[in-house]
Amino acid sequence: MPSARGFIQKLIYTHSKLPQTQAPILRGTWRLTGRDDNKIKLNIIQNLIALFQVSTQRCCYFSSLYFPLPVSAVTYWIGFILFCKRLAGTAVLAIGLWLRFDSQTKSIFELESNNTTFYTGVYILIGAGALMMLVGFLGCCGALQESQCMLGLFFLFLFVIFALEIAAAIWGFANKEKVIEELKDFYKETYEKRSQAPARETLKAFQLAVNCCGLTGFLEQQFMDTCPKKALLESLTVMSCPAAIDDVFNSKLNVIGAVGLGIAVIMIFGMIFSMVLCCAIRKNREMV
Repeated sequence: MPSARGFIQKLIYTHSKLPQTQAPILRGTWRLTGRDDNKIKLNIIQNLIALFQVSTQRCCYFSSLYFPLPVSAVTYWIGFILFCKRLAGTAVLAIGLWLRFDSQTKSIFELESNNTTFYTGVYILIGAGALMMLVGFLGCCGALQESQCMLGLFFLFLFVIFALEIAAAIWGFANKEKVIEELKDFYKETYEKRSQAPARETLKAFQLAVNCCGLTGFLEQQFMDTCPKKALLESLTVMSCPAAIDDVFNSKLNVIGAVGLGIAVIMIFGMIFSMVLCCAIRKNREMV
């Protein structure tokens, strides 16, 4: 492994070797003069486009130095990452469709409820799974066809999904208590409508998934047919559903975080290898 000093010296050396015509933006073109707003906006847009071009060229230059892999090797790696991504997207989409159309959980959508937490979550799962599969397909086509345009779009979509995932994680941690309270209110509202057939099916599916029973736990275990069937001794330890909701969020939060972190790592590697492959394709075409 090279030392930090050697790495910095190499970066400075390679920066000095870059053609100066590639970076006109770095030599004072950011100065905005005059009072014409349209000219100022146009100047800003031109500077941003030039900055993006310079950044892309330098990323390609540095990637060719530190990731000197042939196109075929990078294609195999990005193919493996895309396979994992499409597999994850298929799983997310399957879970969302199962929650939406399963005979037990679809009754939730038939209830007249003001609580939209469950509905929103299910549709987000379906949309996220479909988007992940679409992005994976786009990346596969770009890698197989060696298309810089498709790989660039793949990188852009991955970056957007990664940013949305980070934003969703921050929002989830910041509003965890609010989500818990909304789920409790949703359960209590469904519990009050248990005389209706859709509400009974929803209660049965909810209580089976969370392994709980009613609002009091074991006191209702022997009298409610919607609770999971248990022996007498086992029913003494059954929690109430509000308490079970708290337990799920507090005890399983690390599992949810680990899954999200794994997906984020896959996305980061996907962005890295898509950029490396795009630069390798450009380098090969320039050599031909």
